[in-house]
Amino acid sequence: MVKRFIPDSKFSAWTKNNLREIQHTKGRFIAILVIIMLGVGFFSGLLALKPAMIKGANDYINDDSNMYDYRFIATIGFTEDDVNYYKTLDGVTMAEGSYSIDFFADTEYESALSGTSDDERILKAYSITKKINKIKLVSGRMPTSSNECLVDDSAIGAKAIGTTIRVSSRNSDSTKEFFAHDKFIVVGTCCSVNYLNRTRGTTTLEGGTLDGFIYLLSDAFSSDRMTELLIKTDASGDIFSDEYDNAINDYADKFQSMNAPRRIMRIFAVMLEGCLTKLGTSTIQSMIPILKQKEKPSSSSTTRWKRSIMERRSWKKPKRNWLTQSKQLRTAKKSIAMELRLMMKVWLNIPRSAKPCCLSSMKLRER
Repeated sequence: MVKRFIPDSKFSAWTKNNLREIQHTKGRFIAILVIIMLGVGFFSGLLALKPAMIKGANDYINDDSNMYDYRFIATIGFTEDDVNYYKTLDGVTMAEGSYSIDFFADTEYESALSGTSDDERILKAYSITKKINKIKLVSGRMPTSSNECLVDDSAIGAKAIGTTIRVSSRNSDSTKEFFAHDKFIVVGTCCSVNYLNRTRGTTTLEGGTLDGFIYLLSDAFSSDRMTELLIKTDASGDIFSDEYDNAINDYADKFQSMNAPRRIMRIFAVMLEGCLTKLGTSTIQSMIPILKQKEKPSSSSTTRWKRSIMERRSWKKPKRNWLTQSKQLRTAKKSIAMELRLMMKVWLNIPRSAKPCCLSSMKLRER
């Protein structure tokens, strides 16, 4: 059979023996060939899987959802002034505030994950943002009024559309006052970039785990302070890459150095708000022009302020030469220091009897 196609001079004895063995055991040869092909194809697929998954994640996280690079969380809250301040920093392309809170909810739907229809669940409520962390509508429609909401498509499902979610009476008074309404109508389901798998995270409420999330309009929250501040920077690189990690870490020191004075200013702002109820707005405003005239302290006073505020541990880290920082950063620090000094003067000139009892003896500490 072999001699019919190729002359004898082309084959050695070992080659002829192998060809005869293949000819007599064709089935075994084909099986080995298929196994090798499957192995090569599987290995090639593994090599191409990582780049494809990274590209798909980049398209969803960066392009479709525009996920944040940094998220600041504060129990004392953020204001629009904080959002506008971070927008002016070098490298920050977007900044947006949002609301979020965990709460007990009385529900009417059947869970898409567990299949149970428990009356009470633990949900996390978010506000719908416009530019950062955009949600993807899966079914139904977007909310048009403050008493409508979107629910978790994976954990809750489309069966919940048309049902009502109520803020349970088990919640604390502060949680119930955080919402503008005590019940919300489900009008659609959505996906959130905050949850890339089926687990919904933990909570400090009884039970320890979240059963899902809902999204509301900002008008659905009665608080004037946002709980989260989302920041998008000009950092480049694919997710999970060293290039992206290095670019993000470059902003960590700058944000850390600027967060401490902003946080102290916010604490004093809350203190002053508490005093308005006893002294009145006109009394506080009449004190500010008088204190501004005394803005230039003596040398001993300057030393005292520097020792008590400007040289706090959190401000020393990371240690940097003031002259090497950008002009914008130096101007921002100087402005914050002047505002903070004026707020502290107002606070010190307020009678002790007018200060809230829980705040008059408060000591500021860096955590």
